[in-house]
Amino acid sequence: CKAFSTCQSPFEDNVITKMKHLAFSLIPWVILSSITNGLMEGFMTGQFNFNASVNLDTILVIILIFVLTYIFQYGAMLQQESDETL
Repeated sequence: CKAFSTCQSPFEDNVITKMKHLAFSLIPWVILSSITNGLMEGFMTGQFNFNASVNLDTILVIILIFVLTYIFQYGAMLQQESDETL
């Protein structure tokens, strides 16, 4: 959010890079949350049948961030072409 508040245009490389980092940082979170959910369920029930369940909502958020990143990259390319034309 700092990158958005300090930038002159949302199509700057700094903003796009921060969005990519956010999306990539959420991937390990999905994996770790599924592992900890399986472990906590095992502690509660006493049976350690580890079933890795993945939260689809989080995966959709990650995909949405990647799509927004792609849209911002395309917007940055169009902005650059427009600036070069003038």
